[in-house]
Amino acid sequence: MQKLAEDWKPYDGPAVELSVWMYALDPDSLKAYKKAFEKKYSNIKLKYVTYPEENYVTKVNVALQAHNPPDIAVMEEAAWMKAHLTADLAREVAQPNSDPTRRVYGASAPDWGFGIWQKWVFGPDGRKILGNLNTEPEIEAWNLGTALVRDKLAPSGKVTSTVAEPERSTGG
Repeated sequence: MQKLAEDWKPYDGPAVELSVWMYALDPDSLKAYKKAFEKKYSNIKLKYVTYPEENYVTKVNVALQAHNPPDIAVMEEAAWMKAHLTADLAREVAQPNSDPTRRVYGASAPDWGFGIWQKWVFGPDGRKILGNLNTEPEIEAWNLGTALVRDKLAPSGKVTSTVAEPERSTGG
């Protein structure tokens, strides 16, 4: 199967608006991202919709039940996605490249993402496994997330860059 990324080109169709749902973040950063994105892709407008984190899951659930979900959203619930579908889509749109300025990730698997529910996994005292750690869904989530990072389809929390020194002429 040919990857979508191999044939990727910037969108050049009619103007569209993409709704992007997320938690409330730094509004100045969002404005800067929106401005830079829309300058580069003038036919794509972004509509940010932010919710408090405690209401986010409910808002997305209601939108899904109404068959009117956002175009782009933070994935919070396993029920929101079918097995492997999200990872497959990430693999299709990603464009790995050794040049970080040309690299396009298809997903994000931040280091903190795997530990976000650690109170549920390890209990409130951080010492007792509650039975979730060795379940098939937990193992699959770790395997899928780490595979995306390992295959360079999602950024790692440990971003490093190496810049080669230019060769110097010896004059002779």
